Amino acid sequence: MPLPLQHPAQDYRYIPMTRDQFIYRVLSIVAFDNTDDLWWRFREGGDRPLTDADPLDFYINCNDLFWWGASDLEAVTPDTVDALAQAYADTKAIDERMGHLYGAELYCARQRKMRPQGAWFAKGHIESAYMPLFAECGPEREVGHGNPYPFMSEDEYAKKAAIDATHDA
Repeated sequence: MPLPLQHPAQDYRYIPMTRDQFIYRVLSIVAFDNTDDLWWRFREGGDRPLTDADPLDFYINCNDLFWWGASDLEAVTPDTVDALAQAYADTKAIDERMGHLYGAELYCARQRKMRPQGAWFAKGHIESAYMPLFAECGPEREVGHGNPYPFMSEDEYAKKAAIDATHDA
């Protein structure tokens, strides 16, 4: 017998989720924050019509996050949905108002245990306060095809933080 639908604030780690609970959980994490980053698809069985029982797959869009000029997605599954929630919580802990902008990308970086490409930082796609979260995701990456810029040095990070602070003032 399926469990009743749980509120997203409850602890899901030890509760097996039904398909509907999983859908509700993913949508409640991303709701109104960064819905452009959430992609989904139904896997249907050949020529037969789509039904409510067909699997629904969720993905986080990470185009150009890891490699220059690349289209990419990271799957969200019942096993990784808590990691998605944690990524959003960690970025919102830095800035409750704007932190949601980086939750999806942090999820992808943590799942892959990989820092985003250096250009993502160098081109100003992220505020400096969030950089330590991404630095923890993996080792510094080699500069080359697909990653044309290095991860910012401590000095560059400090300069960017100072610039960000003047914009926030």
